[in-house]
Amino acid sequence: MELLDQHNREIRSADFAIDLEVLRSFCTISEIGNMTRAAQRLGRAQSTLSSHIRRIEDVYDCALFQRTSDGMRLTDKGYVVLSCAQRILHTHTKALADLKGPRLSGPLRVGIMDDFAIERFPAILKRFGAVHPDVRLEIEVGLSARLHSRLQDGEIDLAVARRHPGESGGRFLAREALCWVGPPAGIDIDESAPLPLVLFTPDCLYREIVLKALDAAGRSWRIVAVSSTLAGVVAPTFAGFGVTVLAQGTIPRELRRIDDGAGLPSLPETEIAMFSRKGSSSEAAEALMDTITSQF
Repeated sequence: MELLDQHNREIRSADFAIDLEVLRSFCTISEIGNMTRAAQRLGRAQSTLSSHIRRIEDVYDCALFQRTSDGMRLTDKGYVVLSCAQRILHTHTKALADLKGPRLSGPLRVGIMDDFAIERFPAILKRFGAVHPDVRLEIEVGLSARLHSRLQDGEIDLAVARRHPGESGGRFLAREALCWVGPPAGIDIDESAPLPLVLFTPDCLYREIVLKALDAAGRSWRIVAVSSTLAGVVAPTFAGFGVTVLAQGTIPRELRRIDDGAGLPSLPETEIAMFSRKGSSSEAAEALMDTITSQF
């Protein structure tokens, strides 16, 4: 009887087991947004990747993707599973490195968007440096558009940047709401006058989103200050020149979020994703990407 109970427990446990290769397939499809291209990257048959996705969906009893006209998009539950899968793969990679892998070394050129570098990157650097102390990081901070350009030109090896929700390419990290932000003491918003804006330069993703939202709402606006850096946007906003827009998780203590009832249009979410240089992904780059992924 005891042997039978043990056998039944083993069967039930196997019903919920998922191989690392299955998780890796899922993460790759999530990153690329296309089953065919994911199969090509992994060197697997498309039917194999489809069976991997069905396996995860059976275990967690949920749909992972929505089919769209331009590919595959994660569902809300798919994002939850993706976050867990990425952490599991990172833990496995770290175990290999700790137990039998050679110490990574050499330079690694990394591009980080401004607000991410200030709020989140220090904790990631601490964790990565503890495991890979011989890797020399060359860090460049800038707007997402510039980082994409630098990556395409081969000037950096990987980048953490923003993209529009559902946009293909890159490894998804997180979704963040955009918020209207003003000085700590508040600001009087005169709906009959053009809204004073403190914005990033034209190559910033936020700027395009903000101006489209205001135009769609029929709200007039004027730009009172422009900067290519987060500090350059925070300073005039803090001084009361006008309002700006920042991601919810990156609003500095010096500024204050403007309530939804202030008469300003609602703003969409953006996504944080990680991008690597095509055809040249080193072990150090993969290790850092896994470390970044594990923090989300």
